Amino acid sequence: MSNRDEDTVEVVEQEKMTAFERVVWLWAKIIGYILTGKRKAEEVAEWLQIVVSEPQFSLRLKAPRDSTMDTEEPREGWAKIWERFYLEVFGLTVDLSGVAVSSYKPGLGWVVYVLKELSLNQLFAKSRDLFPSRSDYGDDLDRKIPTEDRDPRQLGNYVRRFRNRVEADEELKEKSANVLRDEGIAGNTLREALILELFYFWRTGGGHLNLRYWNLCAGSRGYLGYVPRVLWSIGCFRVSDYDPSGSGEDVRARSAV
Repeated sequence: MSNRDEDTVEVVEQEKMTAFERVVWLWAKIIGYILTGKRKAEEVAEWLQIVVSEPQFSLRLKAPRDSTMDTEEPREGWAKIWERFYLEVFGLTVDLSGVAVSSYKPGLGWVVYVLKELSLNQLFAKSRDLFPSRSDYGDDLDRKIPTEDRDPRQLGNYVRRFRNRVEADEELKEKSANVLRDEGIAGNTLREALILELFYFWRTGGGHLNLRYWNLCAGSRGYLGYVPRVLWSIGCFRVSDYDPSGSGEDVRARSAV
């Protein structure tokens, strides 16, 4: 029997099964693939962890990865959406109508409003409340990451645009934080990364960003000069640090415009 015929038989078999029987059958197939080397146990375990830890796990199966999710500007306006986000997630009533936002540019379809009221510690604490989160800096991010290119405590509430992608910018791979600074490219801060992660989780009903690559928060610096980075991996949101001169395929910043 050819592989195509075998595939057809399997589809027919699955159509006759109850939902529970199909789950058991698929699990047996997965085990067989792992034993024969057709699937990597680590990758299967990562997806199973998602099923276990995320109530909205089916959204992850459909989530775009590297592709741009380009959409029109929301009819109600970004300010209204972010006012609702801060009210529902943080219990804050804010008026963002007076905060200037740059005009729409193709590929830069996400707008992030940053509030002066919220510290790094508060933002990370909220992520821990909503989903598993871990920080190599401990709980006091404000003390250990004192430097940001854009500090709302000095600027007040502000807005930045980002490429509307689940993964950080392909265009900035292999560029270290030092190189980005030398080239005059504004990378996202850790504060912006935390807010965008929380906003995306709220907006999608349980989705996460940075599923494959670390997002280098090149606009921030730790007190020892290292650069924070974030990643969603094995059912956990992770905050780590990185050498400011380091670069690689698996680390890239988000351009902040």
